Amino acid sequence: MKNILSRALLACISLFGVITLCFLLLHIVPGDPVDLMLGDRADISDKNNLRRELGLDQPMWTQYGQYLVRLSQLDMGQSLASRNSVLSEIVYYFPATLELASTGLLWAILWGLPLGVWSAVRRGSWLDRACGGIAVLGMSLPGVFLGPMLIFLFAIYWDIFPVSDRQSFENLVLPALSLSIPLGAVILRMTRASMFEVLSQDYMRTAKAKGLSKRQIYFSHGLRNALIPIVTILGLQLGALMTGTVITETIFDWPGLGTLLLNALQKRDYPMVQGCVLFIGCIYVFVNSATDVVYGLVDPRSKKGSA
Repeated sequence: MKNILSRALLACISLFGVITLCFLLLHIVPGDPVDLMLGDRADISDKNNLRRELGLDQPMWTQYGQYLVRLSQLDMGQSLASRNSVLSEIVYYFPATLELASTGLLWAILWGLPLGVWSAVRRGSWLDRACGGIAVLGMSLPGVFLGPMLIFLFAIYWDIFPVSDRQSFENLVLPALSLSIPLGAVILRMTRASMFEVLSQDYMRTAKAKGLSKRQIYFSHGLRNALIPIVTILGLQLGALMTGTVITETIFDWPGLGTLLLNALQKRDYPMVQGCVLFIGCIYVFVNSATDVVYGLVDPRSKKGSA
């Protein structure tokens, strides 16, 4: 319980920092943000109305206080482009990002985790060398190259999967695959390195002496004790996937949060940009805090150490 409370306190401090940085977003933009939104040739009355609408005519501390009050009421402002609530727009687009990120993470775990275990078990074999090559290749392919390559192969050359929209599972395959390949490669290498250390421990030799099956030895005993660094990677990568799919969503025209943020930047819709950045920061803080809590479930020793 103390571990959870301490992590919750750190998460609240981090969230306060994220909220403050998002508030300063409009104020650290070079030049007058109203001029950037409306253009230099806009009418002065329109500029004054927008400045009043955004509260930029008030002192900064007053603006900050009003900003905190609005956030406490779940009010992130109004989009300048659609005139809809920023929060409602984010809630509308976020499920697509959640679907894409969770599918990509699941696929990465399904192929990266077992290959990492067997690569460590068969150290020095052809399987180990093949898995090492796969990991290096997967980690070396940037999204700006991997995405178009998958589109060319599976959508244009072989015409198997569609590219744009979010109409069916087929539309999800290529963008999720684009995310799962580099992430799975990271999981493979981390699992392999962690399992190397575990396999040399005394309890693994004891498990073998008891006559347990290979599945029980390597997955029930070995993998569980190798999970701490893997959980770290999964937590960090899940936060990155949930909040950093802008490139993938843009390449595959996936209607998610990354696309919403990119469109807001192109339209100079700063209230929407501010809301998206705040939402993304909150997700990142939550995911990393949840990862710390999971440490105690995977390895009770970490819980005792923090008590």
